[in-house]
Amino acid sequence: MNLKDMYQKNQKLSDLRQRLAAAIKDNKPDDLSDVFSEMCQTIGDINAEEYEAQLNGLKQSLDSSALYARGVRQLTTEEKEYYQKISDAMRSENPLQPSEQSTLIGNSAASCSRRFSSRSINPSSTIA
Repeated sequence: MNLKDMYQKNQKLSDLRQRLAAAIKDNKPDDLSDVFSEMCQTIGDINAEEYEAQLNGLKQSLDSSALYARGVRQLTTEEKEYYQKISDAMRSENPLQPSEQSTLIGNSAASCSRRFSSRSINPSSTIA
């Protein structure tokens, strides 16, 4: 979950709290139950999204650990981001990269190429 999503969810909860306080102050039981129900649903949604994000992170960590134990090389976070950007660019309508994308990819590409050129490839560690 990025910062923008967190801000929006926090804003929604703040709005619901204000509506709940107004319903209590105005003594409107129907509004109170509706707002409280909506607040519970929102909190449940936020918790479910956080749980999914943590679960996906743990799955990735376990997969990486298993592959590392088998001797399979793992990409760094920077390398994964680079390949993800390349993949996104290739899937786009226009596979030519816009100038701002090329800057992002170009910086990652230079870093990755330096990293790969410093590594020696061991034929026994590659997968057939």
